[in-house]
Amino acid sequence: MVNADDPDSKVTLSPTALTGRIDHLDVLRGLAIFGILLVNMMYYAHPIIYYQIIGELPWDSLLDRVTGYAIFFLAEGKFITMLAMLFGIGMVIQMDRAETKGTRFFPLYFRRMTILLLFGAVHAFLIWMADILLAYALMGFAILFLFRKCKPKTLIIWAIIFLLIPVSLGVLMYGLALLAGTDPAIAQEMEQDAEQFIEFFRGLADRSAEIYSTGSFAEIMKIRTIDVGLMFAFGIFWMPLAFALMLFGVAVGKTGIPQKIEEHKTLLIKVIRWGFVLGIIGSTAALIGYINADQVESDYWGIIMYFGVAVGAPALSLFYAAGTIQLYRSGKLQKFFTRLSAVGKMALSNYILQSIIATTIFYSYGFGLYGSIGPAVGILITLAIFTLQLFISPLWLKYFHYGLLEWLWRTCTYMKIQPFRKTNHA
Repeated sequence: MVNADDPDSKVTLSPTALTGRIDHLDVLRGLAIFGILLVNMMYYAHPIIYYQIIGELPWDSLLDRVTGYAIFFLAEGKFITMLAMLFGIGMVIQMDRAETKGTRFFPLYFRRMTILLLFGAVHAFLIWMADILLAYALMGFAILFLFRKCKPKTLIIWAIIFLLIPVSLGVLMYGLALLAGTDPAIAQEMEQDAEQFIEFFRGLADRSAEIYSTGSFAEIMKIRTIDVGLMFAFGIFWMPLAFALMLFGVAVGKTGIPQKIEEHKTLLIKVIRWGFVLGIIGSTAALIGYINADQVESDYWGIIMYFGVAVGAPALSLFYAAGTIQLYRSGKLQKFFTRLSAVGKMALSNYILQSIIATTIFYSYGFGLYGSIGPAVGILITLAIFTLQLFISPLWLKYFHYGLLEWLWRTCTYMKIQPFRKTNHA
């Protein structure tokens, strides 16, 4: 067998056969792409990142507030972690196939993550600020260099550690706030600083809303750069969660369960049951903490929120994944699942397409609706965009082997032009 880390090994790089995909994983990727769009719609439509920093909401109506809380409870943090878990599983599958073919995995995957990083940079700075591709690429590098040879048990331990990072930060900030509050002079100074902090970010939110809805492309580019910086500055609170699920995905992939799902029916049922119970409990705690937490002056509600997210997000994500697989295996809704699988096969292209459509709707160079549409109407827009993708994805795959960006990704990864247009189609 060829040594995967030996630079002198002679190998032939070649992609996975076109028919070598695992269908239920594509279905889950399609589901994750929908859930991410559902959450992202609030970020497409509003400068919500600034409001989250100061613990406020950019909409006033009761319907929008309830809808926003429902999205937080059911979707936020659940689908980005599902996609991260699938990312980890996919890495192991590629590693196994590379080993079977005698291909050096390390340089192959290094190129793959480098190209994903470039895709993410283009997406973040030229299209939309809340990109996840940059983060996924960096996490992929981390696993490639540090974790790819770890055993499943070790990976799960590390996943738990990363899940607890936001909780630990919440405890630390609360402890520091309590300590500072014991000195009246410091407490008064902190209160004044908090007021200035809130006014500063309210000003940024107003400026952002104005520029995205009426500004030039150059002005949007400038403020988007600030937004990207903020997303990564506060990434310490969401990236550990995604990385934990990516590590968990690698662990699951190494057990071989995704490739032999029919042999693990009992486990699937257990995941559905426990994922639902823990997911509801954790997400309820997270929502209560989110509603009551003082984001500027840390309090114990913030700790409850972070702990609830650490439990609820991965648990509900696993519930969604296992429940979808179980329904897929039942043979029901096959036409829908065929379309959902097609969306998943083109996950990268569909993710970028969502940003292009949504920014055209909300930004000044499109319809300029930024800041004027709340979560309730946002759900309708989400359903419209995703319904479109459910129809165009299988139609596209009828004539082409891959989505456009998937084809480019593979071509650059393998340094060889990949087949694109199908010569024969039904």
